[in-house]
Amino acid sequence: MHRRSKKILMGAGVVVGLLIVIYGVALARSSTKLRAAYTALEEDGRPMVAAELIPPEVPEAENAAPYYLYAADVLKQQAVTRKKTLLEHLGALAFTFMGDTFEPEERAELEALMAQENVISVLTALEQALQRPACRFDCDYDNGLLTEAFPSRDLRLLARLWGVRACLEAEAGRAAHAWDMVQTQFRCADVLRYTPTVGGHLSRLGIISDLCHVVRKLYEIAPPSDEVCWKVEALLADHVDIEPLIYALDAERLLRGEWLFNLPHDRLYEALRRDGMILSHSGGPEAFSRLAFRAIAFRPRLLADHAAYLQAMRSAVHVLQSPYALREGAINQAYEDLSDRSLLTQELTPNIVFVKKIHCNMVAKVRLTRAGLRLLQYEKTHGTFPESLDALGLADLADPFVDKPLHYRTDGDGFLVYSVGEDQQDNGGTPRQPLDTSGRRPKVPEYDLLWRFPRETSQSPSSGT
Repeated sequence: MHRRSKKILMGAGVVVGLLIVIYGVALARSSTKLRAAYTALEEDGRPMVAAELIPPEVPEAENAAPYYLYAADVLKQQAVTRKKTLLEHLGALAFTFMGDTFEPEERAELEALMAQENVISVLTALEQALQRPACRFDCDYDNGLLTEAFPSRDLRLLARLWGVRACLEAEAGRAAHAWDMVQTQFRCADVLRYTPTVGGHLSRLGIISDLCHVVRKLYEIAPPSDEVCWKVEALLADHVDIEPLIYALDAERLLRGEWLFNLPHDRLYEALRRDGMILSHSGGPEAFSRLAFRAIAFRPRLLADHAAYLQAMRSAVHVLQSPYALREGAINQAYEDLSDRSLLTQELTPNIVFVKKIHCNMVAKVRLTRAGLRLLQYEKTHGTFPESLDALGLADLADPFVDKPLHYRTDGDGFLVYSVGEDQQDNGGTPRQPLDTSGRRPKVPEYDLLWRFPRETSQSPSSGT
């Protein structure tokens, strides 16, 4: 019996020893991958210190943030339906207003709402905000940005109201004031230039895209002076760079990802539960969540996950810096392979291929609008539109989806200028089709992004104009 017990103990010791060796090897391999991931980021010149990416403090007397917060809060306090606030309803009406499918009853409703006392107070607050030289919202930079100080989508909806107000001013015969409003509206996008989240920058791209629709609609209501036209075009040209998005990726990596991966186990568990991430999806007893967490937080696995996350975020920057490609592109595929490798990496990394598409969409709309403004100025000077865009003297009018010149042709008394869009196929200037009765669009994006001047009454912003 004594010998048998001794053999059992020796066998158990061997097993334990093997497990320790296996654990040590796995830990060493994961640690090596993590060090290599940090080294690669440093070699790329990416920021490595979180404090570098926290926006500086802004004096209270210069900060526009309180006015934006007040404006959004006023409109969110009033419910239109059980699930929709007045802010969301006005934002949807404003978007439709920028198209030509706006029904008379919708216009009457929008004008009535814009005349409400609370909406007037919001517009006054927006005017005060846009006059402030800086804006900084109070984010919890020490706790992984888990709480958004001000939903960036709210700012986009507020900016839409400002655009509607500009168009109504132009219709009322106050064109100079309307074009001044458009120029100040660019400050809404600038507010989000250094927001530390990719989601915030998607709202920024949306604000700039909306501004393109405002400029086009306003031009047809009341063309600006030559001086204002040049100023607006210069402002558009200043809002297409990719650097703000890359800043957001670095900020998310340092202020959110690094914060999360370096939390003690007890705080990491609570953060994953609180932030709506993996552990909150099970819906079962906490014991199951604890068991799942043990697998996630197993040291070699967590270090490997951390390394995969850093590699994925580095690859995401490469995706943004590279030319647009379809999903099967090699750079895009490398990013997706990395982001699918580990649980936390899947949760923390953005859909960068989608983000790239949205950025290219915005750049295309900006360049179409700039080209259109120059075409209209050319026609104003020469009495006719040019034979090609080369006559405009603009060197940066490439279609961001294919890195080739934008398509252009005269169209009756006006023109059509377009980008091939996300499918990278020339569809002859075909606008995006509206949603069908089931709320769906065609699966294959066979449409182009375009500006036709003057507009056809069947088009709207949602149809790709």
